[in-house]
Formats: sequence, structure tokens, C-alpha cells
Amino acid sequence: MQRISQTQYAAVTVTSALIFGVGCFSEYFLSLVILDADTSRYASATIGAVVFALTRWAWMRREAAYVVAAAVFTAMAIIAGSLPLSSATNGVLATLSLAVVASCIIAYRLAPDAQSADAAARVRQNER
Repeated sequence: MQRISQTQYAAVTVTSALIFGVGCFSEYFLSLVILDADTSRYASATIGAVVFALTRWAWMRREAAYVVAAAVFTAMAIIAGSLPLSSATNGVLATLSLAVVASCIIAYRLAPDAQSADAAARVRQNER
């Protein structure tokens, strides 16, 4: 496993924490909006699974996780404008979602992909 700098580690850590925190926050408000009990339960489980997977992949430094998380939270920022909640809640939800998108882009640029870093380390090992 390739060692990463403190800046890269901070970007990965902050991004993973934001994905998890804002994902849970979004899931809570989306479950408030859905009135059908069965649909709410399935939506909550699905959103929880997606948030868990994105958090785990981001922590593992998979480049695709940052791209997918940025797309998911961009959609969440758009959806937040149409939720039947107060405008302050919608604004906070959209702002937090866009903060996750920005963090994902920063982490994507700063942190090397773990798979490509491991492959490069194996190549260097074989060259010796």
C-alpha cells in the first residue's frame, strides 16, 4: 500500500466523513417527506446502503467513489429544491450536498487511487 501525504489523508478523511454525515442527514429528511410507511422503509434502507458503500469506497480511495458520490449529491442538491420542507431546510440540504460535491472533487484530484498506486508499487518492485 502506498503511503499518502497528510494533505491527501485529510482530503480522504474529510470526504468520507462528509459523505456519511450528509448522507444520513439527507436520508432523514427524505424519510420525513415520504408518507407511505413501506416506501419510506425501503427508501431508507436503499439510501443507507448507498451511503455506506460510498463512504467505504471513498475511504478505500477508489476514484470511482468520488465521481459517483459527486453525481449522487449533485442530484440530491437538485432534489432538495423540490422537497415540501421549509426553504431554510431545503437550502441547508442543498448547500451541504454541494459541499460534499466540492470535497469529492478535491479528494479526486489530491488522493491517488489505491488500485493504481498498488499496481505502480508492484511494477517498481518487479523492476528491482
